[in-house]
Amino acid sequence: MQRITLHRITDQGHTRYYRVELFATLFGEYVVEREYGATRNKSATGQKKTEYHSLEEARSAFMVVVGEKKKKGYT
Repeated sequence: MQRITLHRITDQGHTRYYRVELFATLFGEYVVEREYGATRNKSATGQKKTEYHSLEEARSAFMVVVGEKKKKGYT
């Protein structure tokens, strides 16, 4: 449904990424999945999934996460 990948360059010159995705499950729920790490690593440092019962709740959570990351310097 929605997917955003944000990037940030650290003080040491390393590039970090934060991917946020919103999608529907087969059971009628919605999931906001977050994956983050450094681009120099082949796999993600971390991954979190949060389930929501309505699309409005999930979209709101999605936008909150994106807003928080932009405040921290991700673009």
